[in-house]
Amino acid sequence: MEKSRQNILMGVVTRAHGIRGDVVVKWFGDDVETVSSYEMFQDEHGTQEYRVTRARPLKGDTFVAHFAGVDSRTDAEAMRGTSLFVDRALFPQIEGDAFYVVDLIGLKAIDDSGQTIGRVSGIHNFGAGDVIEIAPDDGNASIMVPFTHDFVPEIEDGQHIVVVVPEEIETEGAPS
Repeated sequence: MEKSRQNILMGVVTRAHGIRGDVVVKWFGDDVETVSSYEMFQDEHGTQEYRVTRARPLKGDTFVAHFAGVDSRTDAEAMRGTSLFVDRALFPQIEGDAFYVVDLIGLKAIDDSGQTIGRVSGIHNFGAGDVIEIAPDDGNASIMVPFTHDFVPEIEDGQHIVVVVPEEIETEGAPS
């Protein structure tokens, strides 16, 4: 778990673009314009580096990039599916109530009475807003809860989150 907190997934190469080694990258950051602030990406383990020599926005959450040493369409096609990570240490410190979503992964999830529900195993967005996934400690199926203040009223930095589990989910596993 700790290793995933050191490298943050920022994008993935989706396809080659043109004949000179450019690739299209799907960007997971807030703004595709911020790509230029990251000159170097790496693989998940930090063993392979990818230096950006030029980048430009394409459309939506994608951009076209050229990486050093990727000089042909064949090279670019070989990069398809490559995940691009940034070292967590490069991110600015956050103050106040703000947080990086990645820092929630692995936190204990408790209900409003202090009972442990499980651990945060993921944050997803399927198009209708963020959803927090909680893996119960008992090994049962994950619980998905809207990631809103109504359902996640408290995030205790580095400690736990408080979750209000909707009644439909609480009674789903109960015998009739």
